[in-house]
Amino acid sequence: MHNCRTMEHIELLIFDMDGTLYKTECVSVNASLRGIRRVYEENGINLPLPTPVHIMSHIGKRTEDYYKSLLPESVRHLFGKVHKYTQDNEVEALVAGKGVVYDGVLETLGELKRRGYKLAVASNSDPRYFNTVLDSTGIGKFLDRKMCIGMLNAPAKNKAPMLKKIVAELGVKNAVMVGDRIDDVAGAKDAGMDCIGCFYGYGSPLEFEHAIFSVMSLKELLIVFTERK
Repeated sequence: MHNCRTMEHIELLIFDMDGTLYKTECVSVNASLRGIRRVYEENGINLPLPTPVHIMSHIGKRTEDYYKSLLPESVRHLFGKVHKYTQDNEVEALVAGKGVVYDGVLETLGELKRRGYKLAVASNSDPRYFNTVLDSTGIGKFLDRKMCIGMLNAPAKNKAPMLKKIVAELGVKNAVMVGDRIDDVAGAKDAGMDCIGCFYGYGSPLEFEHAIFSVMSLKELLIVFTERK
């Protein structure tokens, strides 16, 4: 843990999902490869598939940006079909129980809840995938609010609108974002809150330059967020 300071004023923790609570690569790398391969086969396209490392480096982006990052420019117009096939593959695997959370996630969420904190998730994913992850992994039972970008009525440049909406709906004054990508840090800043960086996710250290501090495991949050008075 780096540059940690106590956060006694915090009432609400808002978590990113992919790369923060949920180990996305356990399902999504293979699902994305299968989705891209199917679209290539259906359209007679003979192009190399992205590597697993390349796929993992883009996890956490908004849906369109994610798929366009995986596809060569000449076939990016097919991203919608790739997304559909990939999401079908992901949901099938999640329902079959193949989704994995990071070590200590469920225990940490349960203990934070017991200590009196409100908990929420804000994700760049689409509702079908988002809800399936939360339901199948057990994360959802700890949440006071869950929101993904696909639930918003208007496009947003980052997570700030979601964060503001969650804070307003829960009626709290002091919240903090916990995430693994620059989008989490930028969204938190625009929403007027601090962000805690998760080094174990898919972001690079440079993405956490403006995070208030960083953790190597979600369990480290229990050192900072003690019993609420």
